[in-house]
Amino acid sequence: LGEIDQVIRKKEGMDEVANVNVTVHGGDLICCYYTGTETSPAELKEFASKWLPEYMIPEYFIHLDKMPRNDRGKFDYPTLKAMEIKTNEAEYEPPETELEERICKAYADTLDMERAGATADFFDCGGTSLSAAVLISNLSDLGSTLSFQDISAHPTPRELAAFIESGSSVEKPKMDREACPLTKTQIA
Repeated sequence: LGEIDQVIRKKEGMDEVANVNVTVHGGDLICCYYTGTETSPAELKEFASKWLPEYMIPEYFIHLDKMPRNDRGKFDYPTLKAMEIKTNEAEYEPPETELEERICKAYADTLDMERAGATADFFDCGGTSLSAAVLISNLSDLGSTLSFQDISAHPTPRELAAFIESGSSVEKPKMDREACPLTKTQIA
């Protein structure tokens, strides 16, 4: 996390920077707290992407007026970790179709949310590539095969439902038998 601090600190207008690992909806993510000039998260992500691999770019950037300090005057990391991170899940729009409702439920189950609205962006709500794989598995009974690229291109339940209904997703192949025989490796 120190390397991430150094990169973000290079951005003009940054005073103090502290990155911490946080758990949001069951997923471990990096959150960057900073003081100085308030900057849009998109701009900070773009800046960080010039020097850091994608997995090291913080998911959340939160501007603070003053960095919390412990008794010794150092950054108070436990306080930073305990701060509430606001995701866009609060902007709830109810699903309009049965398919949207099914996808919203899968989003909520996958991301350990109370509920997910039809316009909730999977990744803005804390989704990662790993949780996208879980989401794809949770939606496997819809009759079509989804990929990570499908989730990335259509991150909201409404967009994903429209994509599935359009027939653009790959139809799941039918099994030609009830069971498959065990291989030699499985038998041994």
